[in-house]
Amino acid sequence: MATILVFMLGYRVLSPQYMVWLLPFAALLPRSKVLVVGMACILTIYVYPFGAQGLIDLQTFPILVLALRNLMLFGLFAWLVAPGIRLAARAVLVRRGASSA
Repeated sequence: MATILVFMLGYRVLSPQYMVWLLPFAALLPRSKVLVVGMACILTIYVYPFGAQGLIDLQTFPILVLALRNLMLFGLFAWLVAPGIRLAARAVLVRRGASSA
């Protein structure tokens, strides 16, 4: 799921159809992370069918909703990769400790 999020967030356009790519992987996540994916999907559904004209007209509320959706996806990515980063950092510290002893 983190790899898909990197692709989605790193691309120039985060199309609403990309949110469908997350759904099969969301079923494998803990409930708290599933809620973040669900809220991001709900915000996407609000913005694109209903708030698209507001985005075109540069209205504040649809822009804020879209920014919140993107922030939630960035947060989800960080939440997904944080345990792996901690494990890698711990492994480096253990290797450094073993080589200095």
